[in-house]
Amino acid sequence: MALNMISFIDDSLLHIFGIRLTPQARKVTNALVLGALALVALLGLWWVYSQFAGQKEKDAQKTLASCIELYDQAVGASETSVPWSTVETACKRAHDEYANSNLAPYFLAYQAEALVKQNKTDEAITVMTQMMKSMSKNSPLYYVYATKLALIEIDSNDSTAHAQGLKRLEELAADPKNQQRDEALYYVGLYFWHLNDRVKAKEAWQTLAELSPNAQEASSPWMQLVSERLAVLA
Repeated sequence: MALNMISFIDDSLLHIFGIRLTPQARKVTNALVLGALALVALLGLWWVYSQFAGQKEKDAQKTLASCIELYDQAVGASETSVPWSTVETACKRAHDEYANSNLAPYFLAYQAEALVKQNKTDEAITVMTQMMKSMSKNSPLYYVYATKLALIEIDSNDSTAHAQGLKRLEELAADPKNQQRDEALYYVGLYFWHLNDRVKAKEAWQTLAELSPNAQEASSPWMQLVSERLAVLA
């Protein structure tokens, strides 16, 4: 059908301008016209997709805002508060609907938090692990959530998850690329402080103090939390 149309257009135009093409030249012309039509079709499809994707992202933003609102209502103890199970279900449903959205990881983050509030630690770990796999390390919140996952794992009654959490936390504390390294160091020290292992607690907190020797207390809120304890350990 397309070739017949092209041939008809070619014949009409060539007749108008009094041009005669050899069979070989006509093949080349037809190929060029087909290529141009294909390009136009691809551009049209791209435009339709970009419009659809853009609308999908807008819808995801509105839905995430609704999830955050539910979360805030669950946090507040008032007549308008909602149960954490409602937050969990809403965030899971939203993630399923917008799994391909750029905001998909954040639906999982709120779902995991709702699970933690219900003491469903193992389920929260599963959801948080899924979230971390879908989140880029370039995200400014990547290391914040990585630390949170480590802490949830440490709180688990499962010994394997607990060990994995401590390992993850220590790796985050040793990672120079981690912009939240001071937070990880704080919790590593706190972990050993509660175990009465003062040597390891001091080692972690001393590293925290050395991250920014000049006005560290002003730059890191985590250093402010350990300054007195570090003085005791000196």
